[in-house]
Formats: sequence, C-alpha cells, structure tokens
Amino acid sequence: MEKAKKKDRLSIFTLILICLFTLITAIYPNIQKITHAEDTTTYSTAIEDLQKDENFNAEAYPVREKDYSLQVIQIAESVDNELFIYVYQPSAHFGNLIASSINISPYSHENIDVSNYKLQLLNNSGVFYKYKVIDFTVSDAETRYYEIPSIFRPWDAKKDNDKTPTNENSINEVVYRVAKMYLVENINEETIYRCTDMEVEVLELEDMYVGFVRYPDDMSGHPGMGFGWYEPGSDSHFIAFSTDIPIDTIYSAKVSYSTQTYNYSRSTVAGIETSKSSKFGEIIDNQEKVVNHDTVVEIEIPPYHVGKNSYSFNEIQTVEDFINTENREYVYDLGLFNVVEQIKITDEGLQDLKGKQWVLRFLNTKFEDKNSSFGVGQNTHTIEYTIVSHVTVLQLFYEIDGQSFNIGVIANKQTGDGVPDNIQESWAELKDWVKWVLGIIGAILLIVLIVACMPIITMREVLYSRPFTL
Repeated sequence: MEKAKKKDRLSIFTLILICLFTLITAIYPNIQKITHAEDTTTYSTAIEDLQKDENFNAEAYPVREKDYSLQVIQIAESVDNELFIYVYQPSAHFGNLIASSINISPYSHENIDVSNYKLQLLNNSGVFYKYKVIDFTVSDAETRYYEIPSIFRPWDAKKDNDKTPTNENSINEVVYRVAKMYLVENINEETIYRCTDMEVEVLELEDMYVGFVRYPDDMSGHPGMGFGWYEPGSDSHFIAFSTDIPIDTIYSAKVSYSTQTYNYSRSTVAGIETSKSSKFGEIIDNQEKVVNHDTVVEIEIPPYHVGKNSYSFNEIQTVEDFINTENREYVYDLGLFNVVEQIKITDEGLQDLKGKQWVLRFLNTKFEDKNSSFGVGQNTHTIEYTIVSHVTVLQLFYEIDGQSFNIGVIANKQTGDGVPDNIQESWAELKDWVKWVLGIIGAILLIVLIVACMPIITMREVLYSRPFTL
C-alpha cells in the first residue's frame, strides 16, 4: 500500500513537469517573436520604393567604381512621419561609402531655414541607397517643402586626396551639391511627390578656413606676465572663406558646429609629479548660430588699476577688418612702469587668411590656465577649454548690386588645428616722465662726478708739468 502511494506521487510529479515543459515550450516562441518585433523595424528596400515610380529607369544609373559622389534622386515620407532620402552612389560596394548628414530646409524658398540632419542607412540595392533622416518629423501641412542644398559623407584620405585643404584644417565631411526642391502634396487622399524642374540657387564657398584667436579676460593674471597664478582667457572661433561672386555685404549667416570640453590636470609635490589626467566631455553635435553684420561683441578687460578697457568686433567682418581688429596694443599703468600688451595675428594665421574675403565669428568659449597651491611645495596645474569641430556654413543672406539673396550654402565640414591664430607678447617699460627724471638725475650725478674729479686732474697736470732737475 505504501509503495502504491509513492508510485502515485511520482506519477503526479512527472505529470506536473510535463505540463510545465509544455507550457514553457508554447510560451517561449511567442516571447521571442514579441522581443524581435520590438527591437527591429522592417523597411522596404530602396529599389522596391523607387520602382513604384513608373518613370524610374534603373539602367540610367550605372556603376562607376571610382565615382565617389552622392546624388539625391528621390525622397519619401512614411506613415510614421519619417523622411527617407534615396541616393544614387555610383561606386556602390566598391566605394564602401555611407552618407553621414544632409542639409534640408522644410519651407518654401522664400522662407528658407536650413539645418543639418544626420542620416541613418536603412538598406541599399546596388547603387541605390535608402537613408532615414534622424530627428526629423514630417509636417502635417497639406503641402510640404523640402529644399535640399547639399548632402555629406565622411572624409576618406585615400579617395579624397585631391580635396585636401591647403591650410592646417582637417575635413570631417565632404559635401556634394544637390540644389533640389521637392514638393509633397496630399491630393484626394493620395500623396504626390514632385521635384521642381528648376535647380535651386545655392552658393559654394571656396578655400574655407576654421580657426580661433585667444585673448585674456583678466589682466591680473595674464599669460606670460608672471604677475599672478590665475590665467583665464577666451577663445573667439571663426570661419573664413571666399566666393566666386562679388558680394557687397553679408547681412547674416547660419553656422553649424560641434563642441566638446577638455580638461587637463597635473599635480606635483616639491616638483615631483603625483597625478595627471585628461578628460574629454560629451560631444554636442549640430549646434547652430546665426551671426549678423550689425551685431557687435564687446569684451571688457580689467587692467591693473581702477577702470576697464574693452575691445569689440562685429560678428561678420571682411578679412581686412578682422586682421586690423586683432592686431592691437594695450598699455596698462603699473606705478613707475607701463605694461605693454601686444596681440597680433601670427605669420601662419596671415597665410591661412590670404586670398579669403569674409570672416564669420560664430562662437566665444572660455579658456583657463590655472595654478593652485595647497601648501608648501604642493601645486595643481589645470587647463580647460572647448574643442570646436565639424564647422560648416548652412545659409547666407547677402547683397550684390542692391539685390538681396537668401540661399543655402555648399561647404565641407571642417575642424581647425587647435592652435590660436594670434600671439600675445607683454613687457614692462619705464614711463616717459620716469625716464626724464632718471635722465636728469644721471646728468646731475655726471656733473657732480666731473666736479669732484677736477682737483685730482688739476693736481696731476701740475705735477707732470714741472721740469725734472737734480
């Protein structure tokens, strides 16, 4: 009887295990399918979408292994308000290229407002690539505009050696002209896509240069002076360029750039290094700034005594005005001395600016070079500044012969070499009145010395003038 009970218990336990196994087997595939559906989104292929247009002819887009260009051939909107860009890339898999970003204005040409958006590759079919525009939401307007001045891909040293800058800049992204306007309309519950026949007017920038000038904010600890431990300053970032058209005035410009903070710290005790660290902050992409020709930036410099000196500059300058603004000299009162500070563009900076016409001063960032003491022999040296990169011009509003233009721009994304384009030299010299006083005192001392020496000279003359006799 007892054995029978044990057998019944074992059977029940076995049955429970079988039921659990069956339940898990039934549930697990469903769980796997749900997870897969949440993690991925299936998109139609580039060639499937393009072939929906009865006028599309794939044979018109041949493979060219050495053609590394990007050509926008169509756009599309999704039911989820996503925007897709279809690009003909002649090099196909031979080039192994992926577009990185695109300039778009979602307004009519009269109300143009260009921004740069990152691109995500969804798939490709041979030479046809399908991208999704990141952080872009399709408008709910009945008629939607997409003006596209340009598209970018990453710089490739092997493929782009003919585009290497002549200055110390590095190119982050290579730009390609698009100059198209797409109109999307909702008509009778159908979405109609149309590309305007006329090419959109754009302006190509030539021989671009990205740089910055550094100047002190606090003269009480100006670098190189040696009068203080604290040496703060500011970096004024700019982009210089020329065009092939005779622009009379640039009223405004829209600039895109990225920033990243940098911090360096080194501690010593009795001159022996105890710790050292370098830290990079988060990269903030695609920041935008509109600069204006009538906006004046003023920076005050506290001198050594009461009062403040200041200097100023316009956000938009000609290269000549920029050089004249940055070649300056300041004189500060320090008792019997004048402290002279001279700031000027370096010879290398002048060479980089040579032949360029315009300067856009789009950003001022903080620079600090600081020494802190914590007792006898203990010192910490810190340097903090902001790295500015991926700089490009999105849009220009300018005038030629009384006619105004507000158009998108064709320009690479570039980064400077991280070296200031100006130098600062400082020295102390006696004030003029002090020099006069010292001159007079010197003259008096010289006269006193001559008078004091006169009796000695006269006595020697008397002694040596007597005839020698036995």
